[in-house]
Amino acid sequence: MTFFSAGAFVLSLASTRYAQGAIAADNARQAWDEKSAQAALAAARAVARSHRPTAIVDGAPVARLVIPKIDLDEIVLEGVDAEALNAGPA
Repeated sequence: MTFFSAGAFVLSLASTRYAQGAIAADNARQAWDEKSAQAALAAARAVARSHRPTAIVDGAPVARLVIPKIDLDEIVLEGVDAEALNAGPA
């Protein structure tokens, strides 16, 4: 009985961690899509004035990785902490 309880507990921990990563990946994809929608406006404004680099926050989406041959479409996050790596490539 103890082994079944321990197994169920470990399985629930792994499932929770996987779900948190999936939610973080979905949030990153949504943030990337919003950022892409504003890119045209930002590009037009950048032509009119000088561009100042901005600091990138850990966990923020910074790129989109698309490899059609293996059907991969992921958002790359800034940072290498456990949360960013759990959500996808960082």
